[in-house]
Amino acid sequence: MEAIFDNKGNVLSTKIRARHDNSVIYTVNTEQSLWRGRIVTYLRDKNPLLGGGQSVVVGAINWKKKAFEIMGVRQKLEDVRSKVGEFGKK
Repeated sequence: MEAIFDNKGNVLSTKIRARHDNSVIYTVNTEQSLWRGRIVTYLRDKNPLLGGGQSVVVGAINWKKKAFEIMGVRQKLEDVRSKVGEFGKK
């Protein structure tokens, strides 16, 4: 399935839509502080299973800790960052 951002100018505050019917699949929202900058960016599923009605957080970026959490799995940014010419090396 192809997806598109509806706000390409600010991907930290946008909706991700299915290309085939333009329905919203996920929303991306970033909490910010005037003095501390970005705090947390959330990825929310707009179509949760079992008709829960409310969106479910499926991913987050903690900017202070420099960590991603996706479906309950937490990774440091340095662990997921790719490096050119380093394919397969750990």
